Amino acid sequence: DLAIKLKGDFLYGSPAFGSRADARIHIKPARELFREAWPGYEFGDIKNLLNHSFSTDQILLDDKGEGVLQVKTQWKEVTSPHWVTANASLYDSGGRPVVRNKSWQVWPGNRLVGIRSLSQEGEIKNDSLAEFEVICVDGSGKRLAAKGLKVVVIKEQREYYWEFKHGAWQWGYSQQFYPVDQFLLDLLENKSGVVGVPVKWGGYRLEIA
Repeated sequence: DLAIKLKGDFLYGSPAFGSRADARIHIKPARELFREAWPGYEFGDIKNLLNHSFSTDQILLDDKGEGVLQVKTQWKEVTSPHWVTANASLYDSGGRPVVRNKSWQVWPGNRLVGIRSLSQEGEIKNDSLAEFEVICVDGSGKRLAAKGLKVVVIKEQREYYWEFKHGAWQWGYSQQFYPVDQFLLDLLENKSGVVGVPVKWGGYRLEIA
């Protein structure tokens, strides 16, 4: 749960006693962390991502112009880092808001694996070796040693088809995922690891846990 402490004052300094306040909460994935220290790395899982917004209940500030907005967790089971951003509004007597923003990161654990493609072209050619650089970091972005990381290469198999639906022909596809390679990876302290994956045409997913 998140407790957002607010303090409001009127223009001439007296506490904003009895003023209304609420917040709009936004939850979205945080895939690129530590952009200055580790540019191009992506962290977290591409599945089970949250991306939605909701509003808190309104409160009234006390005689000191203070109050707390209580936000029940909606991110307890996340398996990937997320941003939780609060746009808090304090309303004057005419209903006009003064808005302040603050963001927090929610992590699923105390360390994360980051992956960066070493392809210079953005896409990886079929029948080639896809190479990736791998790091493990803590909450401050410090690179850590890691032993026995589980690496799985998953192939996406798509079957395309046409179907007559709602009075018109539409195309669609079914997909299956199956592992084509798996192995263990060790990372030395202050060192990155490199993973090479032979690929053919189609979609792949690299998972490291």
